[in-house]
Amino acid sequence: DTVKTIAELAHQEKVDAVVVAGDVFDANSVGPETLQMARDAMRAFHPIPLLLLPGNHDAGTADCVLRRLQDESDKLDHIHVLLNTEPLEVGGAMYYPCPLMRRHVIDDPTQHLPERADERKPRIAIAHGGILNFDQDSESPNIIDWQRVVERGFDYLALGDWHGTMKVDERVYYSGAHENTRFKENNAGNVLLVEIAAGGSLPAVTEHRVAE
Repeated sequence: DTVKTIAELAHQEKVDAVVVAGDVFDANSVGPETLQMARDAMRAFHPIPLLLLPGNHDAGTADCVLRRLQDESDKLDHIHVLLNTEPLEVGGAMYYPCPLMRRHVIDDPTQHLPERADERKPRIAIAHGGILNFDQDSESPNIIDWQRVVERGFDYLALGDWHGTMKVDERVYYSGAHENTRFKENNAGNVLLVEIAAGGSLPAVTEHRVAE
C-alpha cells in the first residue's frame, strides 16, 4: 500500500524517475507470490521510469530476485533493473548505478564513477552501503567514500542501506525505508523529492511522509 502511495506522489509531482537505492526485496529467496505482489504494486508507477538497484539483501548474484522481476513474461517496460555500471539517461539527467553484485564487497562500490567532463546534464549516482563517517571500520564491507563522489562532480548521491531518512551533505542523502522495518528506527517512512535545475546546481530536497 505504501508503494502505491509513493506512485501517487510521483505522478502528482510529475517526476522524471523514481530511484530505489538497493534492498528492493529483503532477500533473493522470496517466493513467486511476493514477487507478483511487488510487480502488481510497481505497475502503479507506469509510465514513470522506476530505477531499481541491487543492495546487500538482493545482490546481483545469479539468483538475484530482481532478475526474476525483470525476466518474467509480463515484465513492465518502465522498470529498469540496474545490474551493471553503465550510465542511464532518463529525463535529461544521467544516472550512474553502483550495484552490489555480491552481498558484501571490500572495495568502495562507487570507485568506478568518472569525473565530470563538460557534461551539463545533472549527474546522479546511486549506491548502497555505509559511509566513512558512520564510525565504522574502513575494512567493513560496502563502505562508500561519499566525499570522493561529490568531488568527482556528481550533483546528487542517492544512498540506500540506512533505514531512516538522513542528510549526509547538501548533495548526499539516505532516503531511508518507506516503512518502519523494526522498532525504534530513526525517521523511517519517508521518500525524498529531489529537484536539480541543471548540472552543477545544488539539489532542492524535500522530505515526504508516505507511511501511516
